[in-house]
Amino acid sequence: MTKSIRKPRPAPWWRWGGWLSLLWLLIMAQACATGAGKSPFQVSVPTLQAPVIPVACRLNGQPAECAILLKTDLEAIVRNLKAACLANGQSAKECLTENPQ
Repeated sequence: MTKSIRKPRPAPWWRWGGWLSLLWLLIMAQACATGAGKSPFQVSVPTLQAPVIPVACRLNGQPAECAILLKTDLEAIVRNLKAACLANGQSAKECLTENPQ
């Protein structure tokens, strides 16, 4: 009596689909974990030239806490934050760096 040799059937596509999906998920997780496209730029708070003075004020008719800040200090802080925003991939519009027309 001879046994017939059967050819192995290929695995159904859904078996491979699960493995491929898992592989794709692992690749994407690795890409996100490494910070692809992340900038090495570090935000630094500039040394203020004058102390900040807290003052009481009103905002929309409501009492609020405000501060008096030297204009050049404020400009330096805003410039550093906008540079960090751009370095991390946001657009000029998102970072509010476009010149108003």
